[in-house]
Amino acid sequence: MGRLQACLTLRRAVLRLSMHHTPAALIFRLSVLQPSHALGMMPKEGHNAVFYPDVLPLLRRAMDALVPVYIVSAEQSAREIMALLEHSYHGDIRALVRGAGQGDVLGYAEAVYASLAKEKRFIAVFSDAAADVTACDAVGFAAELVVRPGAAATMPEFIRDFRDVLQPHRHGAGCCG
Repeated sequence: MGRLQACLTLRRAVLRLSMHHTPAALIFRLSVLQPSHALGMMPKEGHNAVFYPDVLPLLRRAMDALVPVYIVSAEQSAREIMALLEHSYHGDIRALVRGAGQGDVLGYAEAVYASLAKEKRFIAVFSDAAADVTACDAVGFAAELVVRPGAAATMPEFIRDFRDVLQPHRHGAGCCG
């Protein structure tokens, strides 16, 4: 891979965001936050909603960086998503999420984008569906395919977890430093 391609790959989403490229919002498809066996399962008495282990640290980093987080699902309503957050294995984490909605990822991302101040319109979208990533890329959003354990990559570039998302950029790190 050439230097330019490596830089474009690095910039493609938000794997090493510097202060100058911190997104105005992060949008996640619910299915990249929860294991498939637990996806959308409404908490019942004595049971909590399960999220991948890297989700809570990411939500906390976003809150610390003042980056609002939004979650979208085609299957669950906003109320159901918030109930999952309220009854998570880690307790009530609703305060870490600005909003939730039901619908397609691109439509939800466009609604969030329209609500942002004009000077802060860089948003990052994370989905496990290649069609979402392609559609969001086509309109200029930073979109990243997330491939979780047990799933097959449907695009050549993807991430497996959120460990590097919203990490402080180290000067000189990577090809573009």
